[in-house]
Amino acid sequence: QARSHKNPDANAVSMSASLRQRGVRPTRRLPNRENTHRQNVLHGRRSSRDAGDLGLHELAAEIRRVADAARGNTARRDLLTGSTITVTSLGKLGGIVSTPILNAPEVAIVGINKAIERVVVVDGKMVVRRMMNLSSSFDHRFVDGFDAAAMIQALKGRLEHPATIFI
Repeated sequence: QARSHKNPDANAVSMSASLRQRGVRPTRRLPNRENTHRQNVLHGRRSSRDAGDLGLHELAAEIRRVADAARGNTARRDLLTGSTITVTSLGKLGGIVSTPILNAPEVAIVGINKAIERVVVVDGKMVVRRMMNLSSSFDHRFVDGFDAAAMIQALKGRLEHPATIFI
């Protein structure tokens, strides 16, 4: 699974040279807004459940609610702080590769890039497939490279086979 409880070091914030793991797994999503870059945080704390425990529809509704608040300039400070992992995207702008920069004190960021058609080899034949790059950065003082790669591979697997989200 791509959830951070499988990668607990990525569910943390850096505190100087130490690591503070959190009990909830908030995720930061960056909605684009005219000439501003606001970061809203999905906590999933409505009933002490964390974002990783929300169902797909609940998660989508919560993302929509928090993003609307950020875009409408009505987001409270607690909606804009406290995340452990940022999910950012340049795909809408046409970016196919990016180098996401960590937002301290977070220890991980994942960048979603534009999906484009590319020629790939499948069963020895060249075929056109819609492909997308994921870019990521991890603070290696706290997140081991193997664990970071495993998290990205789990996310990749979910994106390649979205039906597994419902399992």
